[in-house]
Amino acid sequence: MTGLIILGTRPEALKLIPIIKKALDNRFSIVIVSTDQHEEAITHIFEKHNLKLDYRLKRTQVSSLGEQIASYLAQLSTLFHKKSFDFVITQGDTLSAYAGMLFAFFKQIDFLYVESGLRTLDLDNPFPEEGLRVMMSHIAKMNFVPTQSEKDNLEKENIASNKIMIVGNTSIDYLMGHMPKNQKVKNGQTILLTVHRRENWHFLEDFFTRLVNFAQNNPHISIEYPMHFNPTIQKLAKEVLSESSNIHLYEPLEIQDFYQHLLNADLIVTDSGGVQEEATFLNKKVIVIRDKTERIFTDENIQIMSITESSLFDEASAMLHKSFFTDSFNTIYGDGHASTRIIDWIKKEYER
Repeated sequence: MTGLIILGTRPEALKLIPIIKKALDNRFSIVIVSTDQHEEAITHIFEKHNLKLDYRLKRTQVSSLGEQIASYLAQLSTLFHKKSFDFVITQGDTLSAYAGMLFAFFKQIDFLYVESGLRTLDLDNPFPEEGLRVMMSHIAKMNFVPTQSEKDNLEKENIASNKIMIVGNTSIDYLMGHMPKNQKVKNGQTILLTVHRRENWHFLEDFFTRLVNFAQNNPHISIEYPMHFNPTIQKLAKEVLSESSNIHLYEPLEIQDFYQHLLNADLIVTDSGGVQEEATFLNKKVIVIRDKTERIFTDENIQIMSITESSLFDEASAMLHKSFFTDSFNTIYGDGHASTRIIDWIKKEYER
């Protein structure tokens, strides 16, 4: 049994490493390829886990999404034109994941899709991710979905139930295995911010300007902002935010350090689906700054608001002052055993 795993961003690595480790523990033969979208972060996290990347695709200067896909596909086809695999695994909705699906399809290899079934039902939001994941789900031999909601989404698209398996989300597997042990004494006044999504880029300068005004009017509130890997976002953030004494900018954090910030925060403001999953598991108060989200769970402590919403920071202030505490975990997105379920299915399917 031989499998190919393709990834390229840190979130993909974090969600696939639990699967990779269990595959190796079970003596699977696997080949791991990185497209190196987050090159330094991928290198660091694989070194930290004593894991080896078998191949790294060359990063090419391209001007369109189509050219990027073509580059990935051409390199994969060249690398493996004489190599056969039983299955190809990708995760999520990146161009790396989509290129992996196309490679598997054209080579008539089984495609196994981790974190399938997320939907906003709007092909323009997020773009191109919504379209990519719809296409990937229909090609997959098996769709490993986080919850019943994603299974329902796929069945509405006439994907056969025997091609869908509810396993939970492997992000929770990783988080539970790397949870910080120490948490500071809460003062109720710390906001953790993350922002990076393509659909929010056009609004970032205005958002950052409003954030500065909010910080100036609330000097008792500490705003912690670990910046994204995207250099354009970093440049804008430093230009607009660096003079505010209670806005603390960080270069992209190692995941363990980010988890510490997540655990310490009183409120998370984010446009990241992964952070939404992690914050929900930790029962944090969250404002999701997106027009639409694929993650289905909301309650009085999880609000969805557009990044342009005029009342966004008023809501942030109100949520900071809302009393809420629990020492239990919310397992709506997973119980920490998703990767075990995936590996058990692969063993049953491919071991002969």
